[in-house]
Amino acid sequence: MKIQVESSNIPSCMTWHVRRALKWIPAADLFGLDLICLFEKHPVQNRVTGQPEAPDPTSPPVYLGYKSSSGFYSQRFMTNPPLIGLISEGLFAGLPGVFKYTPLATLRIAGVLAHEVGHHLIYTRGYVFNPNELRNGKNGAEAEGLANLYAAEKTAKMTKRVSYKIAGPITRSLSRLYYERGVLASEKEHYRRASYYFYCAYKLDESSDAGKAWKYVLAKVKKTDKTVNGRQSLAGAERR
Repeated sequence: MKIQVESSNIPSCMTWHVRRALKWIPAADLFGLDLICLFEKHPVQNRVTGQPEAPDPTSPPVYLGYKSSSGFYSQRFMTNPPLIGLISEGLFAGLPGVFKYTPLATLRIAGVLAHEVGHHLIYTRGYVFNPNELRNGKNGAEAEGLANLYAAEKTAKMTKRVSYKIAGPITRSLSRLYYERGVLASEKEHYRRASYYFYCAYKLDESSDAGKAWKYVLAKVKKTDKTVNGRQSLAGAERR
């Protein structure tokens, strides 16, 4: 499996984590998939080919709602091979310093990687677990649910090992810490800062309420930005 680094700003340990994560995925499930690309930010995907292009350098931070997924799958298109893209901005969100080099990061990357392998299986052989499971096409909620189940199966096996088992309690503790900081920032109406904290909390523990809180403060950020832009436009008109 070729792992291709597309940005100089991703953590140096990311390739290592990906290789460790790949060991938990059966070789047969990776058949036909030869390329994993590592990006700092989510790239723009070509509307025709689905292949990744250079990220928009003016795009806002991921915690402000710009392409918040941590991975994607691009199916084969003519001579372009199928590939999985992994986004460091989302995968390492909320992991401070030394935690980026621990099994916590490996487990998070393995979950996203396995999810995208699930999509690869759907596109190449037409199913994930059995041939009769997919009834509503290769896109949509049903396919997404099957990819989630595939990822859950792989990470569940990983957490039977002690080094990964302790990752759960640690990430949940970190998530609660970020959530509490988000609440404090939100109470002070520092919505951009709050969106960062809630986003980190959500990425660390997607089963928490942090996702709802993140969407709430994002709406506040957009409303505030719209008000500020309106005032600036009005001031500009008055000067003219």
